[in-house]
Amino acid sequence: PADAALRADGRSCAAPGEHPCHELCEHFCIPDADQPHGYSCWCEAGYRLAADQHRCEDVDDCAQVPSPCPQRCVNAQGGFKCHCYPGYDQVDGECVKAEDPCAGNDCEYQCQPLGRAGFRCICAQGFAPVPHSPHQCQMFCNQTECPADCDPNNPDSCQCPDGYILDEGSMCSDIDECDDDICPNALSCRNLPGTYECVCGPGWVQTGGDCDAKMTSEGEGEGEGEGEGEGEGGDGGSGQPPVSPTPGVTSSPAPAGSLHSGVLLGISISSLALVVALLALLCHLRKKQGSARAELEYKCGVPAKEVVLEHVRTEQAPQKL
Repeated sequence: PADAALRADGRSCAAPGEHPCHELCEHFCIPDADQPHGYSCWCEAGYRLAADQHRCEDVDDCAQVPSPCPQRCVNAQGGFKCHCYPGYDQVDGECVKAEDPCAGNDCEYQCQPLGRAGFRCICAQGFAPVPHSPHQCQMFCNQTECPADCDPNNPDSCQCPDGYILDEGSMCSDIDECDDDICPNALSCRNLPGTYECVCGPGWVQTGGDCDAKMTSEGEGEGEGEGEGEGEGGDGGSGQPPVSPTPGVTSSPAPAGSLHSGVLLGISISSLALVVALLALLCHLRKKQGSARAELEYKCGVPAKEVVLEHVRTEQAPQKL
């Protein structure tokens, strides 16, 4: 048609206003106003014309001098990406050295960063962080035997964790606290590496490593041995063993609570006083019985004495006349 232009293939017609170079350029086609069929091909940002002046090829931006990135540049199709070295953070297109989370830490042994802002304290082998002071380390052993911490300059100076004793060969052996009857009010005592655990029965609670009778709202014990000072098990061994969680209720019978020493002394004194009172009463009854018998013998002997005296007076009466 008169208002259409023949395309480059020589067979098809372009729409009115459409320049035939649109099919020839890969990205953009710019018609040349000075030439009826003249045009120029252009490429998008990040690309450049290839040797044929029609196709577009990527430009390696990272090869430019100077580099468009402050540290690391990674080329991509039609662009590039900037990255920072480890230990740096990208802030507004710049790489800023990241703050060390372990800077100014108070870890006794070593600090281990966690992410960009957190950290944790770690201890050397054979040591563990103190539960309530994680920046400090203490000797730790979860077996029956562990190597002792010895001074390299003085092999005779060795230390063991709490609950362990130094054995021959610079080894620390676990102390069996249950051999010392450290849980007098418990069903049983369970020895653990470096510590122990008192197993309480129904109605008993864990107090200071031993078992105590559970108190009601009225202040009376619910467990075995309640009242009269029974079930007071506050003297649970020497030292300060860690308080272990109270085991669950078992079907075994509860142990009889041990009497307090003051209660035992009071019972002993009361028993002795009762025995003395009984003996005194028995002696009094025997004495009273003896007095009654003597009086009875005296009364029974009076008539006989009167007869004898009367007989004597009768025989002496005529002589006087």
